Amino acid sequence: QLMKRGRGWVVLAAWCVAAAVAQVELRTTCEDDAEFYNAANMQCERCPATQATCGTGACTCCAGTRRVWDARAANASAFTCVACAANTVSSKDQSRCMGCGTTTLGIAGDDCACSAGLYLVEFNSMTGAMLDTKQCYTCARGTVPESASPPYSCVSCINSLMLNDAGVCTCGAGTVEVGSLCVDDTVAADLGSFTKEDDRTVKYYDVKGTDTPQQQLLSATFAKYLDEAVKLCKLDDQRGCQSLGNLCALQNFDDESTACAQFNNIAEERSQRSGYHGFSSWPTDMPYLQYDAGESKQVASSDLVKMRVAFAKQHKRFQMEYYLAVYTVNGTFLGFEPLVNQFNLCGVDSRFPFYAFGFTTKRACHYDARHFTGNQSELATLFYDLYLYDASTDELVPVPVFYKNYVKGGVFINDGKMSVTTRLTRRFFVVDILSGFTEDSPQAPLIVRVPREIILEVTQQKTGKKGLTVKPKLINPPLLTIRLEERLVSSITGVGARHANIKLIVRSEYHEELVGPWLVLQIVLAIIAVGVGTLLFFGRVICWVIRNPENYLPLLGAVLMTAARCFSDVFFWVLFAESAFLYVLYKGNETVKILLPTNHQGLVWFEVLLCICWVAKALRILHILYRQTTVDVFIVDWEKTKGKLAGPGGQPAPTNAPNIPVSVWRTLLAVNELNKIQTKRKTSLGLTLAVTVCVLAGCRGLRTAYPQPAFDVDIATDGVHVIMAYAVCCFVMLVVATLQVVYYQILRVRLFKDETTLFVDLLSVSNLSCFMLTDSAFGYYIHGRSVHSCTDTNLPGLCANLQAEQANKTAKRGLTDGTTDQVMEMYLTPAVAQQMRQIYFYLVKGVGAYQTLDSEVVAHRVRFSTSTPAQHIMQGYKALNAFLKLFITHTHPDHHYTVKPRTRPCKLVAPIELPIEPGRNRQSRFYPGVYLWHHQLIFLV
Repeated sequence: QLMKRGRGWVVLAAWCVAAAVAQVELRTTCEDDAEFYNAANMQCERCPATQATCGTGACTCCAGTRRVWDARAANASAFTCVACAANTVSSKDQSRCMGCGTTTLGIAGDDCACSAGLYLVEFNSMTGAMLDTKQCYTCARGTVPESASPPYSCVSCINSLMLNDAGVCTCGAGTVEVGSLCVDDTVAADLGSFTKEDDRTVKYYDVKGTDTPQQQLLSATFAKYLDEAVKLCKLDDQRGCQSLGNLCALQNFDDESTACAQFNNIAEERSQRSGYHGFSSWPTDMPYLQYDAGESKQVASSDLVKMRVAFAKQHKRFQMEYYLAVYTVNGTFLGFEPLVNQFNLCGVDSRFPFYAFGFTTKRACHYDARHFTGNQSELATLFYDLYLYDASTDELVPVPVFYKNYVKGGVFINDGKMSVTTRLTRRFFVVDILSGFTEDSPQAPLIVRVPREIILEVTQQKTGKKGLTVKPKLINPPLLTIRLEERLVSSITGVGARHANIKLIVRSEYHEELVGPWLVLQIVLAIIAVGVGTLLFFGRVICWVIRNPENYLPLLGAVLMTAARCFSDVFFWVLFAESAFLYVLYKGNETVKILLPTNHQGLVWFEVLLCICWVAKALRILHILYRQTTVDVFIVDWEKTKGKLAGPGGQPAPTNAPNIPVSVWRTLLAVNELNKIQTKRKTSLGLTLAVTVCVLAGCRGLRTAYPQPAFDVDIATDGVHVIMAYAVCCFVMLVVATLQVVYYQILRVRLFKDETTLFVDLLSVSNLSCFMLTDSAFGYYIHGRSVHSCTDTNLPGLCANLQAEQANKTAKRGLTDGTTDQVMEMYLTPAVAQQMRQIYFYLVKGVGAYQTLDSEVVAHRVRFSTSTPAQHIMQGYKALNAFLKLFITHTHPDHHYTVKPRTRPCKLVAPIELPIEPGRNRQSRFYPGVYLWHHQLIFLV
């Protein structure tokens, strides 16, 4: 609309003008020599008349001119440049013009020239007055003219014994220059020479980007520094020893290399006067290059750090302070600098608190290795010693380095985990460019070493007798792990280079070894779990033997399933309790109560137990499904016939007329309902999983399982911790399932229905009883014999029966008089069990009822066959129905039963579950065990 009204163009023009005004050129130099860059105005401006930059970047007078100031102008640039007369040159400060004296060689270029070894002088050294002409003087002993052209001063030689030889510092007669020293010829001869090919050979053992991973080259860096470094170190020169140690580090600390062999020999000679900062093997006036074989394991678990750490102080993360001692390849010490991002080639990321104590972090990125292929200066490869600042003692604690590329005998001995053969070092580098330069390739290295993995690992000191405590804990010296990768430069910079991008992993780990009281806690919990599981196991096996007399063929399988059942349950709760305990101690605390075991140590026991529990629970579920499909169910019909069938035309029934058949639909209805509740559960598996996934993934609840003490969600880390994730996942699922059970018990059961109770009521209304045999001599009996004379009636009759029962005009429904106990656990005597098996075998096989039993009958697991005659099935059904009716009504001449409470031992080992409905059908509390209903917790776990 603004455009249509004509005002849009005004707005657009104003915006363009504002954008143009806001633009600033990205430059600091000017192309015209008469212009200079004004940093205040951030633009190029022209110099005043007669002035120029003369390559200096600022307005000044060029050579051959002098400055003439305007005293009336209060301006620093108020001067003009006036050319000097013939045969004169401007003074150094351009305040006047001067001629060249007789001691000079005359004018050369823009100034006077001197002979080699002399320097120009403009002032009288005694009075300070300016001379009429410039003169050339000789430098004092031990000094030479400065490197500037022409020189106006002298500088001291490196060694005061050196002489000025035509402007060059040289040693006198009878001495030889060794680095910065003048050494006697005889002494120099004893120092030896280290310029052979073997001395400057650098070996690479795993070069990427080529078909030959093992390569070697003649390094120009070693040719330049090695001979001097060895000689200076032998002469007790500290810089030479530092340089020799750096060259040994470039050889991956290989004892077979000349640099390391010479360093070790010199260090061994000084072993009698060694020992600094608590390290007996630290040689005098030499760098502590690496720990001895016996010290490597000890230093990683020493108590050098006296500082007490915490997760946070005053609600701020506790930051570990590290410092680097920096050296160049020639041994020059550049000083200490704080460790910030020197190792992080991935760039700065606020989500990566690398030095925050307790925050296990991980960052992975790809960087371009071509940045390290062309710099040959001494600063291209820096060497470091890492230290931790101990605030309690205000001292620096050396940090050992686990250098993965350490070579001994031609192999990487540090390639695996910490062991007795591990050698820890002190000196290290992150990028190696210098060793790859050769005389044939002086502009670019042939091979470079670049970082692949950098890990800073901090472990907590072993807990003493006091065990877990809320006081801040002490830590061992941190451990820096470095893995470098050797790359062929041609594979990085060549056409179609495939190895230019290198993946770097930078990780910080904080963990605690499972020793001391924590290990004792593990052992105690394991003993308790094994003890409880064993008691439950033997109790359940005894009950199984009681329930299966004379049927010991499947005993081995029963023992295996019982063991899987008992120990999986016990170990699950032990693991959950332990992981929850660890979670509570670790998360959300400022003080360090405990640290997590990492994925590299301490988790094997947890993962093994978890796998065992999973396998055992899977076997248990399969066993439950198997038992469900092998339960023998028989419906007893108590309904009596209503008389005989009437004759034709409604005539009275004759004497031999058949009885009115009892309807089978009641039985079919009950069986159908029983089949429907087979898979009924109190919780919904789909709802449980959906809510759990929603909480863990959708609401980012799983991030609380990150290995960090805070609940931050924006920390770069290596995924969740196994123990933390187990605790969080189990807790969420148990809470979701518990809410469903509470809803079912409080609302649905009381306000709506309970399928198992309704099934008992259905049997009572239908005048049916149910026998369920889960074992050969054990099962459940549901007494559904109606208290009414007839239940196969119409709707008004059914309502009348229920109303009479509600008005207490009938007897109780219970098995025994005056009770409502309808569901019973049933233990069969051998005689009753044998009688039932005989009838059952006749039912399914059509064999005579009193035929001698064979092993198939005793096994009691035969099933219907399609070839079984229908008449046999009907006869067997009637026989079994009649037998059970006689047995229940105590009218059988040979078999009787008694009703008594469950024994206490079986109460201890039987499944425990709340009654279906408190105060009613208390004996039915174990009856749902034949369905999935009773095994809700097992399926949830």
